[in-house]
Amino acid sequence: MIAQIAKAITQKFNSEADLNNALVGGLYFQQAPQEATFPYGVFYFNGVTQQEIMGTADDSIQEADIQFNLFSEKEDGGEELAMLSELFNTAFNWQSVYANGYHYIKMQRENILPLIYVDEIWQITMNYSLWLQKN
Repeated sequence: MIAQIAKAITQKFNSEADLNNALVGGLYFQQAPQEATFPYGVFYFNGVTQQEIMGTADDSIQEADIQFNLFSEKEDGGEELAMLSELFNTAFNWQSVYANGYHYIKMQRENILPLIYVDEIWQITMNYSLWLQKN
C-alpha cells in the first residue's frame, strides 16, 4: 500500500501544472537529494488506520496519514510557502488521487502547522488524510 500511495501522490503532483511549475525543486518521497533546488517538497507516509465496515475484510476503509513539508530559502517572510500551500490545497484537498489496486474515497487536508524559519530556510508542514478502499 505504501508504494502505491507514494506513486499516486507523485503522479498527482506531476499532473498539476501550476503546482509543478511553482515547486521547481520537485516533490520527493521520504528524503530530498542533497542538491535539491529551492523551493522543494518532501512527503511522508505517517501511518494508516483501518475503519471496519459491514462486509468482508476487503470492504474496510484505509485512512492513510500523509505529511507534506515544503522548503524555501526565499527571504520573503514565508510568502512563497503560503502561495505554495494554497497551490497544494487546490491540487490535493478533496481531489482525486488514484492508487493502483484501490479506489479513493477522499483526500482531505487536516491541518497546516506554523511556518518555521531555521538556518535561513523557511518550512511549512501540511497534513492530509487519504481514504482508500481495495478494488
